[in-house]
Amino acid sequence: MFAKIVVVILALGLCAAALLSLRQMRTQAAHELAEARLRVLQRDNELWRLRAQIAEHVTPEHIQELAAKLHPLKPVGGDAVQPPVLAGPIQDQPR
Repeated sequence: MFAKIVVVILALGLCAAALLSLRQMRTQAAHELAEARLRVLQRDNELWRLRAQIAEHVTPEHIQELAAKLHPLKPVGGDAVQPPVLAGPIQDQPR
């Protein structure tokens, strides 16, 4: 009888230790996931800060100046395409 009680107590102790180990692993995984998310957030903030710095230094006027220094600018396709001119108001066609 005494041996059975000892075996039951040891079995319960082993189950409790296994559950505690699983809980610890789950908590550690959640902590690592939170750290990874924090690192991603920090990288995103750094990326947006760098993009803002680039946007401060690069303006359309600056780009035109740089392009003009290299070669004179001219249209790629020749003359600019003119929009079509309508003779009058558009009327609905019967269906």
